[in-house]
Amino acid sequence: MRRGKRFDRRVLALVEVRGGQRDLEEAMAACERQGWPVQEAGERGQGLTDGVLRPRDGARVLLVEVRLYGSAWRAERGAVWRVRRLAREARLEMYVRRAELADRDRELLPEWRVHTTAHRPAPPLVRPVPRRTLLAYRWARARARAAERLGLRDTGAVVTGTPSEAWRLARLPLSPGRHGPRAWTSGRWTAGRGPERCCGVRRTGNGA
Repeated sequence: MRRGKRFDRRVLALVEVRGGQRDLEEAMAACERQGWPVQEAGERGQGLTDGVLRPRDGARVLLVEVRLYGSAWRAERGAVWRVRRLAREARLEMYVRRAELADRDRELLPEWRVHTTAHRPAPPLVRPVPRRTLLAYRWARARARAAERLGLRDTGAVVTGTPSEAWRLARLPLSPGRHGPRAWTSGRWTAGRGPERCCGVRRTGNGA
């Protein structure tokens, strides 16, 4: 059996093998050498194919997990082609009667980096706000947000999920002995997953 062969797709193939017991054993061994686990084996028209295929002398079926690397698009055809090539190389009579992708595309969750928010300036409490105070606050807030987008306030933690999930996960206490939401943290979308965004979090629980 081959070791260390890369794959990211698994296709379940119902393979019919014609011939004697020796042909069946050779087919199973050939699949194992390819790194394809044989999940089931039996007579045609019995077990897995009972009521689906008619029994036939010298015909058996294998349920094989064909492993291959590449896109999920047309992976089933790729698996059929590989089984046919294997049959030619092994000089066996093998037919793929059905092929189905075992793993459909998984959901790609947006990734966020956790950063602190303690550096954000507090909004002015005086009303009306003097123009100079308002401009100073806006400038400080812009600098704080810029530092967050540049990753200068990252904590090193990473979370995945929707913006609201990321906001809550960023404040989730994972350290032993810590209770309640982790304060002064937020999240920003990492590069390659979408535009840089921040989900603001103000202090609502115990300090970190």
